[in-house]
Formats: sequence, structure tokens, C-alpha cells
Amino acid sequence: MRYSLLLLSVLTLLTFSCDGPQEPEITGFKNVRTTKVTKNEIVIVADLVGFNPNPVGGTVSDTDVIVTVNGVETAAVVQDKDAEIAADGEFMIPLVCSVSPERLFKEDRNGLIGGLLNAALNRKVDVEYQGELKLKVAGITFEEPIDYKEEIKIK
Repeated sequence: MRYSLLLLSVLTLLTFSCDGPQEPEITGFKNVRTTKVTKNEIVIVADLVGFNPNPVGGTVSDTDVIVTVNGVETAAVVQDKDAEIAADGEFMIPLVCSVSPERLFKEDRNGLIGGLLNAALNRKVDVEYQGELKLKVAGITFEEPIDYKEEIKIK
């Protein structure tokens, strides 16, 4: 009887003291850069930074992000493999996309000449990430919106 009462007390305490996992948050982007520039491909890499306030780690289970360069939707970052996120701390998820310069300039009909001149002279482009990241912690899925814009240099 004594052990049953102790077990019941512990289970009651655990049940009422747990609020469940807290929602991880996206805090920003770091190191947005080009890693490859050729006439056929521009590879853009960005480190998505977040914070997991939970004492247990989790995973990024789905990434659905559209990348827009100079106002033209050019690529999608779709993740089909889970990425681990650390417990109780900051995490970084690399987002890699490949952009076709030909497609970029073909679809930029309104500002084609200006865009070409600007990119050629300044070697800079505006990159925007919009979409959603799904994070799973302790079996609960959280959907985090992504909306970020930065001007980067083409090297």
C-alpha cells in the first residue's frame, strides 16, 4: 500500500508539473553566401538559426521554403531527410539552393536590363526566403514561418 501511494504521488506530481514541450523559435539567418557561381548555376547557402528551449532535442522534419532572387521566384528548398536539433540551445540548419542565372534573367522581364547591369556592376542580388519549417520535439510538431530578406554579394 505504501509503494502504491508513493507511486501515485509521483505520477500526480509529474502529470501536473509538465506543460509539455515549448515551441522552438526561428531567430534568424547567418552566413548567407554564394558558394558556386558559373554561367549555368549560382549556389546560395544560408544557415537558418533557431533556439530550442526544451530539455530534449528534436528534428526538423520538413522544410518548404521558396527562394526569390531579385524579385523572381527561382528555387525551392525542400528537405526530405530529418535534421537533428540540439536540446536546450541554439541550432543551425543549412539551406542550400541552386539558381539558374538564365531563368533569373528570363523571368525578370520588367527589369531585365537594369537587373543585368546592377548584377554586373555591383555583383549583388536580393535573396528572400519565404515558407515554413516543421520541427518535431517530443512527438509534437511545430510549424515555424520563415520570412527573411538579405542583399548578398556574388563572388
